[in-house]
Amino acid sequence: MKFEPLVKEEQEQLIQRFQENSSNELDGGMRQMILTHPLAGSPLFLEVLLKELRQCGRHDTFKVQLAFYLSSKSVAELYERVLEQLENDGNGDVVRKVMTAIWASRAGLTETELLAITELTPLQWAPIDLALKKAFGRNGNRLVFDHDYLRIAVEDRYLPTEEQKLNAHSELADWYEARDGWDERDSEELPWQLQEAARFKDLHEWLLQPWALAKLQWDRGSREFINYWLVAKEDGCGELDELIADAVEKEIEERKDDAGYLIWLIDRIAGLLDEAGLNRELLLRLRTTSLELEEATEGRDEEWILSSLDWLPKAHRKMVNYNEAEPLYLHCLEASESLLGPEHPSTLTSINNLANLYRDKGEYEKAETLYNRELEARERLLGTEHPDTLLNINNLALLYHNKGEYEIRIIL
Repeated sequence: MKFEPLVKEEQEQLIQRFQENSSNELDGGMRQMILTHPLAGSPLFLEVLLKELRQCGRHDTFKVQLAFYLSSKSVAELYERVLEQLENDGNGDVVRKVMTAIWASRAGLTETELLAITELTPLQWAPIDLALKKAFGRNGNRLVFDHDYLRIAVEDRYLPTEEQKLNAHSELADWYEARDGWDERDSEELPWQLQEAARFKDLHEWLLQPWALAKLQWDRGSREFINYWLVAKEDGCGELDELIADAVEKEIEERKDDAGYLIWLIDRIAGLLDEAGLNRELLLRLRTTSLELEEATEGRDEEWILSSLDWLPKAHRKMVNYNEAEPLYLHCLEASESLLGPEHPSTLTSINNLANLYRDKGEYEKAETLYNRELEARERLLGTEHPDTLLNINNLALLYHNKGEYEIRIIL
């Protein structure tokens, strides 16, 4: 939303409110100094200026303070003056630590994180929080800069060089890497901080750890991991699956007695490789191992076992191992019909998967029979215009195209 500049009458009203709530008096000359400033029409500039003047306290330095703040040529410069005043009020290096940490964070910091990173006490943090409360926004329970003016001021005052910016990110990376335990905040911040610190070798090595890879995929999704990998990947170093194969096998061997963890780990890594298009031997090995673990582990949810049973033939199909995929798809369809029923959405998906395989194999009559079976069920259950029904129709159309049957068919 764009706000129009304050007109003179509105500026004077703000100044009058200041007069009513302040022990310091603005004489006519001071009021005129404010009103003639080029930024007097900015609500934020006036609000920050008047707030700072209210806190000045000493009448004998009031005019000097006003001139100090009015020397600002932008709202960002005004915030620089605010930071300088905070330092002069006895907060010194504390201000720099706090503002640099928040600036370097990816999506803000909780107060708990902020105090731990800066090693400050709540008493040291309180005057900064009070002075800049309206300049801080909230991202959930995290402190962020509410606007770019303060971010620019922090950069200009504390991080004027590229090296200082890189160091700020590097320090946060070290803090997240060193702290005990692991949670979503580590996944959100650590690889991003390594990237922003240009520590690409460290990022590369971190991404090759199976547990880190799996945790990042679980917390942030495959796409974010892939983006980091593209940044950190070293020229000529090989594909991801080749580089992690030995480490994954070692992890599987070392944690073979913890089936729950291994299933979670393997499914995360396999999902990532699938998303990255690395449909090769490691993916097939992981899908096979996941299914074996699911079937051998007591108490596993049967629908989860079905998912693992479905993933394995998909991996074979993508590797063009059609003869290996077919019996697995047939087994998956039979299991889904038995467990969920012949018209459950998962069963219809199994029918579609098998039909797609037959189309790939060139066994068009088998594919057509299955597509029509699926279509009849979807039209009856979902209607003729549901997205799943339309996708089914599209698959049939592709089949007829592959068969060379180009005449118009009335399907609906």
